[in-house]
Amino acid sequence: MNHSLIKVLVALSLSWVICSCSESNSYSSGNKVFVKQSPVALTYAKGFTIDTIPGGLQSIVIQDLNSQTQIAKYILVPKGSKYQPSADESIIHTPIDDIGVLSSSYIGFLDALNLTQNISIIENHEFIYHSGVLNQYKNGNTIEVGSNGQINLEKLVINAPQIIFTSAYNGGLSEDLLKAQDAGISIVQCSEWQENHPLARAEWIKLFGVLTDQKILADSLFQDIETNYKSISEKCKSASFQPKVLFSSMYQDIWYIPGGKSYIAKILQDVNATYAWSADDNTGSLQLSFESVATKAIQNDVWINPEVNSIEELLSRDPRYQSFVDNIKQGIFQQNAKTTPQGGNDYWESGVVRADWVLQDYAKIMHPQLFENTNFTYFNQIK
Repeated sequence: MNHSLIKVLVALSLSWVICSCSESNSYSSGNKVFVKQSPVALTYAKGFTIDTIPGGLQSIVIQDLNSQTQIAKYILVPKGSKYQPSADESIIHTPIDDIGVLSSSYIGFLDALNLTQNISIIENHEFIYHSGVLNQYKNGNTIEVGSNGQINLEKLVINAPQIIFTSAYNGGLSEDLLKAQDAGISIVQCSEWQENHPLARAEWIKLFGVLTDQKILADSLFQDIETNYKSISEKCKSASFQPKVLFSSMYQDIWYIPGGKSYIAKILQDVNATYAWSADDNTGSLQLSFESVATKAIQNDVWINPEVNSIEELLSRDPRYQSFVDNIKQGIFQQNAKTTPQGGNDYWESGVVRADWVLQDYAKIMHPQLFENTNFTYFNQIK
């Protein structure tokens, strides 16, 4: 019997056992050295909590920040131990060591914890930047199970990882992922993309640390990221000039502008920049016309992420951009410094957890005189 088939049979057996349990909680440890766990302190993140339940096990609750509702609750049970879950709980046996990721963002967290070699499942290799994961895919050690949001369920179940990380979109799991979950694969829905503070997104590394038995490393990394982030922000406050910033460009006749309470708006605030929509209360994007953007913010010092690689390309998309280009004083910048020809971008991998590196790039763009001795990590100035 091959290894993949054994994994499927074990997963199906585990699913039957869990579903057959009564809904009264009980826990027994097969590990005599089990140490009761403690809650995990969070400073910025609002999309998850890590608490404890009677018996000393940890529980993770994931929240949808838009609807303020609970997405899922997971009980972390040491391998070799038994726990009978209640109806609203899912079990994850820890530490996890065979991992699937259906978004490249989670590669950044696992890379920070030196665990990318444990990634056995990916959705689409074309959107991955990490060279190690790409090599694992080319060598057949990491399996691709999807494309354009479509999952090959049979391929996923045959190559069943212990756990899959996926984004919490549309209020729940897709039909295919529900079936994969029924087959015994633990699926964690993450809402880190809804966090509106860069350090809140970075703090999700604590969740990955707890699940992989790397809590100490995760806590230490986050502390360094937070310290660096605050130091960069404080340095920006010393600048007397607050550059005016324009963001993004038109897509299918709509200019998607970050709202005043968004992740991007927070970054611009922390690097001491002026943003025309800073007073807006939206956490997502505003859908505006060319004319409304031009009326409010045609004169800017900096233009960030117009989603092009050259000014020529920008003007070829819409000649009306010329009026914006003529008023730019400090340059136009695109987050394309670490990309692959297929579409991978490290900004969406390491940049999710390394909020300090992202902030430093923005700081150098806004206040080049204060950061002349630093190099860009994710951005290039387009010409």
